[in-house]
Amino acid sequence: MANQNHAPAGVLRDSVLSFHLEIAKGEWHPEDDAGIALAVYAFGESGRPLQNPGPLIRVPQGTEIRASLHNSLTVPTTVHGLMEPGSDDAVHVAPGATEPVSFKATTPGVYFYWGAAEVEDVKLRYGIDSELTGALVVDPPGQIADDEIFVMEMISEHAGLSSRQTLATINGKSWPFTQRFQYKIGQRVHWRWINATNEPHADPRIYAAMGWPSTSEHRGAESRNITLRVLGPALKAKTHGIDSCRPTKELDQSAQAPR
Repeated sequence: MANQNHAPAGVLRDSVLSFHLEIAKGEWHPEDDAGIALAVYAFGESGRPLQNPGPLIRVPQGTEIRASLHNSLTVPTTVHGLMEPGSDDAVHVAPGATEPVSFKATTPGVYFYWGAAEVEDVKLRYGIDSELTGALVVDPPGQIADDEIFVMEMISEHAGLSSRQTLATINGKSWPFTQRFQYKIGQRVHWRWINATNEPHADPRIYAAMGWPSTSEHRGAESRNITLRVLGPALKAKTHGIDSCRPTKELDQSAQAPR
């Protein structure tokens, strides 16, 4: 099931978020829901359908996160990113096993968690496990969650940088099956991008539509926050290809919609 990152996972009570993640093999439809199906490894909340990208983990700063990871696969899987940002620790989950995860979310920002069956570098994933990715957002005190979170992923037939024969997706869907948005004149919008692929991404069509320089390019496995205000006529934006897990500085960009 494609995940638009609107509904956070787990139960938040008394500054503690509790949830159970399942790692399993499922059938993914990157285009129409009744269209082509690919077998991939994916995350999901226990008792619920698998999601691509994985369940959104979103908490206020200072929240203690207590989770368990259950591996339903027949191969061992290593999960990165479910820890305080800056830590290099990873969780190794044997086939059929369940492992606990506990950490405190002390640093605001947008991050991602990811898993792999064979590699220790997110940029080297390429096959059936390359969709094992989910967003992790830590909000500063008092912030209202009024944004869109986009996770970019890529599956290919070969490992390494600049691989070809790829399928690129945003929030689990490939173009032209991605989300659509319509904004009013003067409306301020906040987009948060996570690039969990092995390549930089910068789409000139999006930059041109927003009035940004089209020469910027961003590295793989990063995140970026973009805040903009629509100044021209109502803007219809496709979520097709700009960049973006370490937190980076906020960008304030004014967007002049094309006439």
